Amino acid sequence: MAGSNMEMFRFAMYVFFPIASMYYFGDISFYNKYVAHLQLWPESNPIEKLPQDSTDLKEELEKARQRRLEKKKLREAFEAQQNQAAAESS
Repeated sequence: MAGSNMEMFRFAMYVFFPIASMYYFGDISFYNKYVAHLQLWPESNPIEKLPQDSTDLKEELEKARQRRLEKKKLREAFEAQQNQAAAESS
């Protein structure tokens, strides 16, 4: 066995290591040096505005439907091209 001195050292490490790390990383100088300049949150003005009334909402829904239909047409065209290529290679 390591003995009581080793156990005392381990106990001291278990107790003081978390305290020392909280002291170091929680210090305001550490925050100012490493964290304060980071932009952690997005800008306050969003790129797209949410619809405010029913007409805006209907317009946005129509745009979403159009985008979905365009994607569907592209997907169907791609699948048709893949099926045609598979039929030609067989």
